[in-house]
Amino acid sequence: MNLEEYPLHKKKYAKRCIEPLRCVMENLGKIITGRGAVLLVVGFVLWFAADKLSWLGHLAGDIRVERPGFRLYALITTMLWLSIILSVAIWLFGKFFR
Repeated sequence: MNLEEYPLHKKKYAKRCIEPLRCVMENLGKIITGRGAVLLVVGFVLWFAADKLSWLGHLAGDIRVERPGFRLYALITTMLWLSIILSVAIWLFGKFFR
């Protein structure tokens, strides 16, 4: 790995690795651990806030079909709002932490 091939703004992220597979596996482990920790925190928050989120899934535009032996939940409006909220949160995170 030749550091001269990298642009100046990427040199601080470049690191020499004698065993490239080992570096990949170390980074992969950190990524998986970080995402697991985030999922754990989100799970606990949702668990403790479940009584305050009872409206979730009952918005106008959410389709619910319940028949004997059959249930269908198509949470269209809920997923749209969730997508908008997560998109804005990720955009803000990228804007402030880059």
